[in-house]
Amino acid sequence: MSSSYEKISRNDDGEAEQTHSKAEQLLSSHLNKFQMKLALALAMAMVVFVAVHVAFIQIPIYSESALSSTDALNGPRTTVAAECLSPNLEEKLDAIISNSRQIFLTMPAKGAGTHSFQFTRECMQEDYPDYNFWDMQQAFNVPAFAEQSFRDSPKVPPILSGHLNHDKKLVNLIVNSPRQDLIIYIHREEESRKQSGIKYIAAKRICSKKHPENSDAFPKDSLISLNDTHCIIDEEEFLNLVKTKHTEIGTGGVEILTCDLYDAIEQNEPNMIFINFLQVDQLLKVLAKHYCPELLDEMNLKEDRKLARMAKGRKRRVETKGETLTYLQLKSGETVEMHDWLNDKGAALDWALQMNQAGSCQAKTRHMEDELFRCPDEMIKVSSEASKNWRRR
Repeated sequence: MSSSYEKISRNDDGEAEQTHSKAEQLLSSHLNKFQMKLALALAMAMVVFVAVHVAFIQIPIYSESALSSTDALNGPRTTVAAECLSPNLEEKLDAIISNSRQIFLTMPAKGAGTHSFQFTRECMQEDYPDYNFWDMQQAFNVPAFAEQSFRDSPKVPPILSGHLNHDKKLVNLIVNSPRQDLIIYIHREEESRKQSGIKYIAAKRICSKKHPENSDAFPKDSLISLNDTHCIIDEEEFLNLVKTKHTEIGTGGVEILTCDLYDAIEQNEPNMIFINFLQVDQLLKVLAKHYCPELLDEMNLKEDRKLARMAKGRKRRVETKGETLTYLQLKSGETVEMHDWLNDKGAALDWALQMNQAGSCQAKTRHMEDELFRCPDEMIKVSSEASKNWRRR
Protein backbone atom coordinates (compact mmCIF):
# COMPACT_ATOMS: atom_id res chain seq x y z
CA MET A 1 0.00 0.00 0.00
CA SER A 2 2.69 2.43 0.98
CA SER A 3 4.86 1.54 -1.99
CA SER A 4 1.91 2.10 -4.32
CA TYR A 5 1.27 5.53 -2.77
CA GLU A 6 4.91 6.44 -3.10
CA LYS A 7 4.81 5.63 -6.83
CA ILE A 8 1.71 7.76 -7.32
CA SER A 9 3.34 10.58 -5.40
CA ARG A 10 6.49 10.36 -7.48
CA ASN A 11 4.41 10.37 -10.66
CA ASP A 12 2.50 13.45 -9.45
CA ASP A 13 5.75 15.23 -8.62
CA GLY A 14 7.17 14.37 -12.04
CA GLU A 15 4.08 15.67 -13.78
CA ALA A 16 4.23 18.83 -11.65
CA GLU A 17 7.87 19.30 -12.49
CA GLN A 18 7.11 18.74 -16.14
CA THR A 19 4.20 21.20 -16.08
CA HIS A 20 6.37 23.78 -14.31
CA SER A 21 9.11 23.29 -16.89
CA LYS A 22 6.64 23.85 -19.77
CA ALA A 23 5.35 27.02 -18.09
CA GLU A 24 8.92 28.35 -17.80
CA GLN A 25 9.55 27.59 -21.46
CA LEU A 26 6.32 29.34 -22.50
CA LEU A 27 7.13 32.40 -20.36
CA SER A 28 10.66 32.53 -21.75
CA SER A 29 9.28 32.35 -25.30
CA HIS A 30 6.91 35.27 -24.64
CA LEU A 31 9.71 37.30 -23.08
CA ASN A 32 11.96 36.72 -26.04
CA LYS A 33 9.20 37.80 -28.44
CA PHE A 34 8.53 40.92 -26.36
CA GLN A 35 12.21 41.81 -26.26
CA MET A 36 12.48 41.37 -30.02
CA LYS A 37 9.42 43.58 -30.62
CA LEU A 38 10.78 46.21 -28.21
CA ALA A 39 14.18 46.18 -29.90
CA LEU A 40 12.51 46.46 -33.33
CA ALA A 41 10.35 49.38 -32.15
CA LEU A 42 13.38 51.18 -30.72
CA ALA A 43 15.31 50.65 -33.94
CA MET A 44 12.42 52.01 -36.02
CA ALA A 45 12.10 55.01 -33.69
CA MET A 46 15.81 55.72 -34.08
CA VAL A 47 15.54 55.54 -37.89
CA VAL A 48 12.60 57.96 -37.87
CA PHE A 49 14.44 60.35 -35.51
CA VAL A 50 17.55 60.38 -37.72
CA ALA A 51 15.47 60.91 -40.86
CA VAL A 52 13.58 63.83 -39.33
CA HIS A 53 16.83 65.31 -37.96
CA VAL A 54 18.53 65.16 -41.34
CA ALA A 55 15.52 66.31 -43.32
CA PHE A 56 14.28 69.17 -41.17
CA ILE A 57 17.09 70.33 -38.93
CA GLN A 58 20.25 69.91 -40.95
CA ILE A 59 19.04 71.50 -44.19
CA PRO A 60 21.78 73.84 -45.47
CA ILE A 61 20.33 77.32 -46.04
CA TYR A 62 22.81 78.81 -48.45
CA SER A 63 20.75 78.69 -51.62
CA GLU A 64 19.61 81.85 -53.35
CA SER A 65 15.99 80.65 -53.47
CA ALA A 66 13.55 79.58 -50.80
CA LEU A 67 13.92 76.09 -49.30
CA SER A 68 10.65 74.55 -48.09
CA SER A 69 10.19 71.65 -45.67
CA THR A 70 7.56 70.25 -43.32
CA ASP A 71 7.80 70.61 -39.56
CA ALA A 72 6.30 67.55 -37.82
CA LEU A 73 4.86 69.73 -35.05
CA ASN A 74 4.09 73.09 -36.63
CA GLY A 75 3.24 72.22 -40.21
CA PRO A 76 4.90 73.72 -43.31
CA ARG A 77 7.76 76.15 -42.75
CA THR A 78 10.01 78.04 -45.15
CA THR A 79 13.62 79.21 -44.97
CA VAL A 80 14.12 82.23 -47.22
CA ALA A 81 17.32 83.77 -48.55
CA ALA A 82 17.59 87.31 -49.87
CA GLU A 83 16.76 87.52 -53.58
CA CYS A 84 19.88 87.82 -55.71
CA LEU A 85 19.21 90.24 -58.56
CA SER A 86 21.43 88.24 -60.92
CA PRO A 87 21.02 87.15 -63.64
CA ASN A 88 19.09 89.71 -65.72
CA LEU A 89 20.16 92.46 -63.33
CA GLU A 90 19.10 95.40 -65.49
CA GLU A 91 15.68 93.89 -66.17
CA LYS A 92 15.04 93.29 -62.46
CA LEU A 93 16.31 96.73 -61.46
CA ASP A 94 14.17 98.29 -64.18
CA ALA A 95 11.08 96.67 -62.71
CA ILE A 96 11.92 97.71 -59.14
CA ILE A 97 12.79 101.31 -60.06
CA SER A 98 9.76 101.68 -62.34
CA ASN A 99 7.47 100.80 -59.44
CA SER A 100 9.20 103.12 -56.94
CA ARG A 101 8.01 106.68 -56.35
CA GLN A 102 10.86 107.89 -54.12
CA ILE A 103 14.41 106.48 -54.10
CA PHE A 104 16.84 106.93 -51.22
CA LEU A 105 20.53 106.16 -51.74
CA THR A 106 22.21 105.61 -48.37
CA MET A 107 25.72 104.55 -47.41
CA PRO A 108 28.40 104.65 -44.69
CA ALA A 109 31.48 106.87 -44.85
CA LYS A 110 33.73 105.81 -47.75
CA GLY A 111 30.88 103.86 -49.33
CA ALA A 112 30.71 105.64 -52.72
CA GLY A 113 28.75 108.45 -51.10
CA THR A 114 30.44 111.39 -52.88
CA HIS A 115 30.08 109.63 -56.23
CA SER A 116 26.38 108.95 -55.56
CA PHE A 117 25.77 112.51 -54.37
CA GLN A 118 27.40 114.02 -57.49
CA PHE A 119 25.29 111.78 -59.71
CA THR A 120 22.11 112.70 -57.84
CA ARG A 121 22.81 116.43 -58.17
CA GLU A 122 23.73 116.20 -61.86
CA CYS A 123 20.74 113.99 -62.63
CA MET A 124 18.16 115.99 -60.68
CA GLN A 125 19.20 119.65 -60.67
CA GLU A 126 17.86 120.57 -64.11
CA ASP A 127 14.30 119.51 -63.23
CA TYR A 128 14.58 120.61 -59.59
CA PRO A 129 16.53 123.89 -59.66
CA ASP A 130 15.05 125.15 -56.38
CA TYR A 131 16.04 122.15 -54.32
CA ASN A 132 19.02 122.57 -51.98
CA PHE A 133 21.09 119.47 -52.72
CA TRP A 134 23.73 120.42 -50.15
CA ASP A 135 21.13 120.32 -47.40
CA MET A 136 20.10 116.92 -48.75
CA GLN A 137 23.32 115.45 -47.34
CA GLN A 138 22.43 116.65 -43.85
CA ALA A 139 18.76 115.73 -44.17
CA PHE A 140 19.52 112.03 -43.75
CA ASN A 141 21.05 112.61 -40.32
CA VAL A 142 19.32 115.74 -39.00
CA PRO A 143 15.50 115.55 -39.05
CA ALA A 144 15.25 119.35 -38.87
CA PHE A 145 17.09 119.63 -42.20
CA ALA A 146 14.77 117.10 -43.80
CA GLU A 147 11.66 118.97 -42.68
CA GLN A 148 13.00 122.39 -43.58
CA SER A 149 14.17 121.22 -46.98
CA PHE A 150 10.73 119.71 -47.58
CA ARG A 151 8.97 122.94 -46.55
CA ASP A 152 11.25 125.16 -48.65
CA SER A 153 11.06 123.17 -51.90
CA PRO A 154 8.15 123.38 -54.36
CA LYS A 155 8.76 119.71 -55.16
CA VAL A 156 11.12 116.99 -53.97
CA PRO A 157 13.45 115.14 -56.39
CA PRO A 158 12.61 111.43 -56.80
CA ILE A 159 16.24 110.51 -56.00
CA LEU A 160 17.88 111.62 -52.74
CA SER A 161 21.25 110.48 -51.43
CA GLY A 162 23.36 110.92 -48.32
CA HIS A 163 25.79 109.39 -45.85
CA LEU A 164 24.49 107.85 -42.64
CA ASN A 165 26.12 108.57 -39.27
CA HIS A 166 24.01 106.27 -37.08
CA ASP A 167 21.76 103.22 -37.29
CA LYS A 168 18.80 105.28 -36.02
CA LYS A 169 18.85 107.33 -39.24
CA LEU A 170 18.30 104.28 -41.41
CA VAL A 171 15.79 102.86 -38.92
CA ASN A 172 13.79 106.11 -39.13
CA LEU A 173 13.89 105.96 -42.91
CA ILE A 174 12.61 102.37 -42.91
CA VAL A 175 9.82 103.11 -40.41
CA ASN A 176 8.69 106.25 -42.27
CA SER A 177 8.81 104.96 -45.85
CA PRO A 178 5.69 103.60 -47.56
CA ARG A 179 5.98 100.48 -49.64
CA GLN A 180 6.29 102.45 -52.91
CA ASP A 181 9.56 104.01 -51.71
CA LEU A 182 12.84 102.27 -52.48
CA ILE A 183 15.70 102.31 -49.98
CA ILE A 184 19.13 101.37 -51.33
CA TYR A 185 21.94 100.73 -48.87
CA ILE A 186 25.40 100.79 -50.47
CA HIS A 187 27.51 98.44 -48.38
CA ARG A 188 31.28 98.25 -47.98
CA GLU A 189 33.09 95.55 -46.02
CA GLU A 190 34.23 97.21 -42.81
CA GLU A 191 37.97 96.60 -42.88
CA SER A 192 38.23 97.84 -46.46
CA ARG A 193 36.06 100.86 -45.65
CA LYS A 194 38.05 101.79 -42.54
CA GLN A 195 41.44 101.50 -44.22
CA SER A 196 40.24 103.66 -47.09
CA GLY A 197 39.15 106.30 -44.59
CA ILE A 198 42.51 106.16 -42.81
CA LYS A 199 44.43 106.71 -46.05
CA TYR A 200 42.08 109.48 -47.11
CA ILE A 201 42.41 111.44 -43.86
CA ALA A 202 46.19 111.23 -43.97
CA ALA A 203 46.63 112.13 -47.64
CA LYS A 204 43.73 114.50 -48.31
CA ARG A 205 43.25 116.25 -45.00
CA ILE A 206 46.37 116.30 -42.81
CA CYS A 207 48.80 116.39 -45.75
CA SER A 208 46.68 118.42 -48.18
CA LYS A 209 48.36 121.43 -49.76
CA LYS A 210 45.40 122.15 -51.98
CA HIS A 211 43.14 122.59 -48.96
CA PRO A 212 45.37 123.77 -46.09
CA GLU A 213 42.30 124.69 -44.05
CA ASN A 214 41.73 120.96 -43.48
CA SER A 215 44.90 120.74 -41.41
CA ASP A 216 43.46 123.15 -38.84
CA ALA A 217 41.05 120.43 -37.70
CA PHE A 218 43.93 118.21 -36.58
CA PRO A 219 46.40 118.51 -33.69
CA LYS A 220 49.46 120.54 -34.67
CA ASP A 221 51.76 117.84 -33.32
CA SER A 222 50.35 115.28 -35.74
CA LEU A 223 52.18 116.79 -38.74
CA ILE A 224 55.95 116.45 -38.51
CA SER A 225 57.04 117.38 -42.02
CA LEU A 226 55.41 118.39 -45.30
CA ASN A 227 57.01 119.22 -48.64
CA ASP A 228 56.29 118.68 -52.33
CA THR A 229 57.04 114.97 -52.26
CA HIS A 230 56.60 113.69 -48.70
CA CYS A 231 54.32 114.14 -45.73
CA ILE A 232 55.36 112.66 -42.39
CA ILE A 233 52.76 112.20 -39.62
CA ASP A 234 53.37 111.26 -35.99
CA GLU A 235 51.95 107.77 -35.49
CA GLU A 236 50.90 108.37 -31.87
CA GLU A 237 48.84 111.46 -32.71
CA PHE A 238 47.41 109.81 -35.82
CA LEU A 239 46.24 106.77 -33.85
CA ASN A 240 44.32 109.08 -31.52
CA LEU A 241 42.40 110.35 -34.56
CA VAL A 242 41.82 106.83 -35.86
CA LYS A 243 40.49 105.66 -32.49
CA THR A 244 37.85 108.42 -32.43
CA LYS A 245 36.81 107.50 -36.01
CA HIS A 246 37.44 111.02 -37.19
CA THR A 247 35.59 112.27 -40.33
CA GLU A 248 36.02 109.76 -43.21
CA ILE A 249 36.99 106.91 -40.87
CA GLY A 250 33.60 107.72 -39.45
CA THR A 251 30.47 105.66 -39.16
CA GLY A 252 30.52 102.29 -40.89
CA GLY A 253 28.55 99.08 -41.06
CA VAL A 254 29.35 98.25 -37.43
CA GLU A 255 27.38 101.30 -36.25
CA ILE A 256 24.67 101.19 -38.96
CA LEU A 257 23.88 97.47 -39.39
CA THR A 258 22.86 96.80 -35.79
CA CYS A 259 20.25 94.62 -34.11
CA ASP A 260 17.88 97.61 -34.11
CA LEU A 261 18.33 97.98 -37.86
CA TYR A 262 17.63 94.31 -38.56
CA ASP A 263 14.62 94.43 -36.22
CA ALA A 264 13.27 97.37 -38.22
CA ILE A 265 13.63 95.36 -41.44
CA GLU A 266 11.83 92.38 -39.92
CA GLN A 267 9.00 94.47 -38.47
CA ASN A 268 8.41 96.79 -41.45
CA GLU A 269 9.24 94.78 -44.59
CA PRO A 270 10.77 97.76 -46.47
CA ASN A 271 11.26 97.88 -50.21
CA MET A 272 15.04 97.64 -49.86
CA ILE A 273 18.16 96.67 -51.80
CA PHE A 274 21.68 96.03 -50.47
CA ILE A 275 24.50 96.58 -52.99
CA ASN A 276 28.27 96.25 -52.78
CA PHE A 277 29.83 99.71 -53.27
CA LEU A 278 31.99 98.36 -56.13
CA GLN A 279 28.82 97.83 -58.19
CA VAL A 280 27.36 101.29 -57.69
CA ASP A 281 28.03 102.37 -61.29
CA GLN A 282 25.72 99.62 -62.55
CA LEU A 283 22.99 100.94 -60.29
CA LEU A 284 23.52 104.57 -61.29
CA LYS A 285 23.35 103.70 -64.99
CA VAL A 286 19.92 102.13 -64.52
CA LEU A 287 18.79 105.19 -62.53
CA ALA A 288 20.12 107.44 -65.30
CA LYS A 289 18.18 105.44 -67.88
CA HIS A 290 14.97 106.26 -66.03
CA TYR A 291 15.62 109.83 -64.85
CA CYS A 292 18.46 111.44 -66.84
CA PRO A 293 19.32 109.48 -70.01
CA GLU A 294 21.41 112.40 -71.26
CA LEU A 295 24.11 111.36 -68.75
CA LEU A 296 24.45 107.82 -70.08
CA ASP A 297 27.00 108.61 -72.83
CA GLU A 298 29.30 110.32 -70.35
CA MET A 299 28.89 107.47 -67.84
CA ASN A 300 29.69 104.87 -70.50
CA LEU A 301 32.79 106.83 -71.50
CA LYS A 302 34.05 106.89 -67.92
CA GLU A 303 33.42 103.17 -67.63
CA ASP A 304 35.39 102.50 -70.83
CA ARG A 305 38.33 104.49 -69.47
CA LYS A 306 38.18 102.56 -66.20
CA LEU A 307 38.20 99.22 -68.03
CA ALA A 308 41.13 100.38 -70.17
CA ARG A 309 43.15 101.21 -67.06
CA MET A 310 42.35 97.82 -65.57
CA ALA A 311 43.40 96.09 -68.81
CA LYS A 312 46.78 97.80 -68.58
CA GLY A 313 47.17 96.55 -65.03
CA ARG A 314 47.05 99.95 -63.35
CA LYS A 315 45.77 99.98 -59.79
CA ARG A 316 44.08 103.01 -58.33
CA ARG A 317 45.71 104.31 -55.13
CA VAL A 318 45.27 107.36 -52.96
CA GLU A 319 48.89 108.35 -53.54
CA THR A 320 48.80 108.86 -57.33
CA LYS A 321 51.46 110.35 -59.54
CA GLY A 322 52.30 113.95 -58.69
CA GLU A 323 50.79 113.81 -55.20
CA THR A 324 52.56 113.84 -51.86
CA LEU A 325 53.40 110.44 -50.42
CA THR A 326 52.27 109.83 -46.84
CA TYR A 327 54.51 108.37 -44.13
CA LEU A 328 54.07 107.63 -40.43
CA GLN A 329 56.88 108.15 -37.94
CA LEU A 330 56.98 105.40 -35.34
CA LYS A 331 58.14 105.71 -31.73
CA SER A 332 61.47 104.26 -32.79
CA GLY A 333 61.98 107.19 -35.16
CA GLU A 334 61.58 104.98 -38.23
CA THR A 335 59.31 106.24 -41.01
CA VAL A 336 56.95 103.83 -42.80
CA GLU A 337 54.91 104.53 -45.92
CA MET A 338 51.15 104.42 -45.22
CA HIS A 339 50.47 101.45 -47.48
CA ASP A 340 53.17 99.39 -45.74
CA TRP A 341 52.02 100.54 -42.30
CA LEU A 342 48.51 99.23 -43.00
CA ASN A 343 49.93 95.93 -44.25
CA ASP A 344 52.05 95.57 -41.10
CA LYS A 345 49.53 96.70 -38.47
CA GLY A 346 46.12 97.11 -40.08
CA ALA A 347 44.80 93.62 -39.35
CA ALA A 348 45.15 94.14 -35.58
CA LEU A 349 43.85 97.72 -35.58
CA ASP A 350 40.26 96.99 -34.50
CA TRP A 351 41.40 94.74 -31.67
CA ALA A 352 44.11 97.10 -30.39
CA LEU A 353 41.92 100.22 -30.43
CA GLN A 354 38.62 98.45 -29.61
CA MET A 355 36.95 100.09 -32.59
CA ASN A 356 33.86 97.87 -32.89
CA GLN A 357 32.48 98.21 -29.37
CA ALA A 358 29.34 99.97 -30.61
CA GLY A 359 28.41 97.07 -32.87
CA SER A 360 25.68 94.47 -32.41
CA CYS A 361 24.32 91.57 -34.45
CA GLN A 362 27.59 91.33 -36.39
CA ALA A 363 26.83 87.67 -37.11
CA LYS A 364 23.78 88.77 -39.11
CA THR A 365 25.90 91.24 -41.07
CA ARG A 366 28.44 88.55 -41.91
CA HIS A 367 25.71 86.18 -43.11
CA MET A 368 24.20 89.04 -45.15
CA GLU A 369 27.65 89.65 -46.69
CA ASP A 370 27.90 85.95 -47.56
CA GLU A 371 24.74 86.24 -49.65
CA LEU A 372 25.63 89.66 -51.08
CA PHE A 373 29.15 88.73 -52.21
CA ARG A 374 28.02 85.35 -53.55
CA CYS A 375 25.52 87.05 -55.86
CA PRO A 376 27.27 87.64 -59.24
CA ASP A 377 26.28 91.31 -59.48
CA GLU A 378 26.47 91.77 -55.69
CA MET A 379 22.96 93.20 -55.33
CA ILE A 380 20.24 91.57 -53.22
CA LYS A 381 16.60 92.38 -52.53
CA VAL A 382 16.14 92.31 -48.75
CA SER A 383 13.08 90.96 -46.96
CA SER A 384 12.00 90.44 -43.36
CA GLU A 385 12.25 86.66 -43.79
CA ALA A 386 15.77 86.95 -45.20
CA SER A 387 16.81 89.02 -42.19
CA LYS A 388 15.36 86.40 -39.83
CA ASN A 389 17.22 83.74 -41.75
CA TRP A 390 20.53 85.57 -41.19
CA ARG A 391 19.86 85.29 -37.45
CA ARG A 392 19.13 81.53 -37.59
CA ARG A 393 22.44 80.76 -39.20
